[in-house]
Amino acid sequence: MRKEGFLLPLLLTAWDPVKKTVAWRAAGGGGIGGGTLTTAGNLVFQVVIDGRLLVYSADKGEKLLELATNKNGMGAPITYMIDGKQYIAFQGGAGRPARTVGPNDQTIDNPPMLFVFEVGGTAALPTPPAPAAFAPPPAAPKPAAPKQ
Repeated sequence: MRKEGFLLPLLLTAWDPVKKTVAWRAAGGGGIGGGTLTTAGNLVFQVVIDGRLLVYSADKGEKLLELATNKNGMGAPITYMIDGKQYIAFQGGAGRPARTVGPNDQTIDNPPMLFVFEVGGTAALPTPPAPAAFAPPPAAPKPAAPKQ
């Protein structure tokens, strides 16, 4: 965001609707991609376009977790429960097939990936697999010989 030639920091802002004031602010976020999710368990989850998952306490804005997913572009998080366990899920990646050719014929390799975390889980984020080898498109078929 620009104002009068200056680059302003992007902030996540929590609003207190009772007091009608800002409760807290935290650096991060952006105008496109990502989003936030607030739970009844006093957690705010934010995914930002550069591929980070940020978790804050909803009441104080204390950062509880910052996790790099190594994916650019992020979809808004959702939450759901299965058998009493709460999960947070969001999609990272460019939203297009792997090895898409972009402008200027550069190869874009940021395929979508669904991330799902159990709230309170302790497992480490696995290393993403190496990208598959890029195969050029098949050659166009040769024209058929003229019939006599």
